[in-house]
Amino acid sequence: MHDTMENVDQYSNSHSNLALNGKDLTIKDVHQVSNLQLQVSLTEDSEVLGRIYKSRDIVNETIESGEALYGVTTPFGGMANVQIPPEEAEALQNNLPWPHKTGVGGRLHDQDVRAAMLLRANSLMQGASGVRLSLIQRFADCLNAGFTPHVYEFGSIGASGDLVPLSYILGSVIGLDPAYKVSLQDQDLDSVTALRQAGLSPFSLAPKEGLAVINGTSVMTGMAANCIYEAEAL
Repeated sequence: MHDTMENVDQYSNSHSNLALNGKDLTIKDVHQVSNLQLQVSLTEDSEVLGRIYKSRDIVNETIESGEALYGVTTPFGGMANVQIPPEEAEALQNNLPWPHKTGVGGRLHDQDVRAAMLLRANSLMQGASGVRLSLIQRFADCLNAGFTPHVYEFGSIGASGDLVPLSYILGSVIGLDPAYKVSLQDQDLDSVTALRQAGLSPFSLAPKEGLAVINGTSVMTGMAANCIYEAEAL
């Protein structure tokens, strides 16, 4: 069953709005969203949305067929040869942020975290990751509410993926547990309380969605984009 478009255009009529379509982002866009100067919506382009729905259908069909799918009906890494029951596929994704909650050092600047959230959402809009549209909308909703996860400076493994910092973002935006902390309009809160104050409910991940969010390089890319903007300004 496809996602409905409910809430997808919640912010589409706001002033200074950026509609994500999986491409066309500029460094200036990243800077403005990361500094709360620009709100975010998701495109209504049927071709873009069709790719998202189709990739989600492929995930669902693969699970229903009983076929082994890495990180969906199998665990990760060295345990990829173990198949898990389809009924446990959802729990696998919702547990995934926990073993990656290992960041250390000082906190990343909120602007860099928000840049990462924007880039992750835009990447997922390409329709190649098998996630629901409602998960991408959650990123847009959090950005628009000024909801910024606390992410720490050490923990990324570089080009192989910002697994640790993205897991902090994921655990926060879905309200996985109060152990995930965020800033909301200059207040430091636990993620569950912050979501409630922002008018959002905890979000349960479907099969593949945890892996799709954390397996990327959006954090380092967001930091780089902000650095380039500031360098050009200088």
